Amino acid sequence: MGQIIRMQEEIGTGGGGFRFIYAAFLEEAAKYTRNDRLIKISDEFTASGDLWRQNAVNMAGILRGRSTTQMDFDHIADVMIEIHHIEKNAFVQLSKLKLK
Repeated sequence: MGQIIRMQEEIGTGGGGFRFIYAAFLEEAAKYTRNDRLIKISDEFTASGDLWRQNAVNMAGILRGRSTTQMDFDHIADVMIEIHHIEKNAFVQLSKLKLK
């Protein structure tokens, strides 16, 4: 978990930050293409970024010994699965777009 936190938030190779950047890109693309579906997909990436960031906080709680129950670990796993579903859905929607 420590490595996940470092890679996504400290080193900057993934996690919430990149989802927010991509969401902003999609918002700009929506203006240029006049495709409002990109706004909805952008919102999904923003939601994913929020979950990545919150899950990093939850993981840090476990690493620091503040959260120690099996339920804490299960919650982190459940959020990762939720992130997977959100991002998969967003990319499937993107793959179906036909831009002019």
